Amino acid sequence: MRKLIVIISLLVFSLSIFAQDIHYSQYYANPLNLNPALTGFITDGHYRATAGIRSQWNNIGEKASFQTLAFSYDMQLMRCKLGNNILGGGINLIRDRAGDTDFSTTQIDLSLAYHQNLGRSYLGLGVQAGLANRSLDITKLTFNNQFDGRSYDAGLATGEDLSFDNFSYFDLSAGVLWAMNVNETTSLYAGGSYYHINQPSVSFFRDLEDLLYERFTINLGGSYKINRNNYISPSLLYYNQGPHNQIIIGAFWRHEFTYSRGSENQFSFHGGLWYRYRDAITPAIRFYIGDLKNATMSIGISWDFNISKLKPASKVTGGGPEITLALIGAGGKKCKAKKKLANCPIFQ
Repeated sequence: MRKLIVIISLLVFSLSIFAQDIHYSQYYANPLNLNPALTGFITDGHYRATAGIRSQWNNIGEKASFQTLAFSYDMQLMRCKLGNNILGGGINLIRDRAGDTDFSTTQIDLSLAYHQNLGRSYLGLGVQAGLANRSLDITKLTFNNQFDGRSYDAGLATGEDLSFDNFSYFDLSAGVLWAMNVNETTSLYAGGSYYHINQPSVSFFRDLEDLLYERFTINLGGSYKINRNNYISPSLLYYNQGPHNQIIIGAFWRHEFTYSRGSENQFSFHGGLWYRYRDAITPAIRFYIGDLKNATMSIGISWDFNISKLKPASKVTGGGPEITLALIGAGGKKCKAKKKLANCPIFQ
């Protein structure tokens, strides 16, 4: 009975978050979803492809599960014509499914950002625009009129106007980013983004307006080189969307291995822990391997351990896993007078 109550509560909750965005535990591995100004800002490379899958609430039951798929690609444009400045372009795709009605969101965004070199630092401005579609499977809904007093009969009329089961809308967002190499061992960054500037309506009913809340995001962090092979990279994310607020804080420890002395081939291991305020604790690991002259591949794995009020029903681990992949490319034509970007390794 308790599991049934939680499933019903989650389904009601899923209907109440039409105006709330998808969130990721590995937000650092989804740069174009975090801040449009991160477009083209790529450490040790000039193009980047990322992919990820997130699954939640599987322990409660299939009917309450949430699953998100994401893909992005961004690159530096006009690399040899802008000196140490950067122009970046990118595309971001998201597919999200929630609950037993298959409430789904599919969104595609295009991003453009410009980063001005200020000596040891960069200041960037980015914009993002795209189209989104939301839908649900009406045949999986049940209504009071379909109960005949003894049992449920799907053949009975619902008594509802169910002619509108999907809609599309335009979305517009923007962001800023500042990043700096303080010295040979320390780098810092700070960013802010403003999503859903135009506040599109996300109502399934033609005669009812339900505006998508604006989302304001602040992300802070840096990297500190402890010694030749070890680094620590703390970060903090805060966002506000309507009545919803979230804070995530944590850090990665990174150890780098080299295959041989003087080799550009490297393997590195990242281990970290993240705390989402009053909601979850998330341990995460990430592996990097590649040739720094051409490309670096990485895979990240994290798991949410629920500490919210849903902890008993989710059996603590119900938050679910998240897996991300990234490819950073550095091959191709070399440009003169290019300075190394401020080291922000988490955006890979």
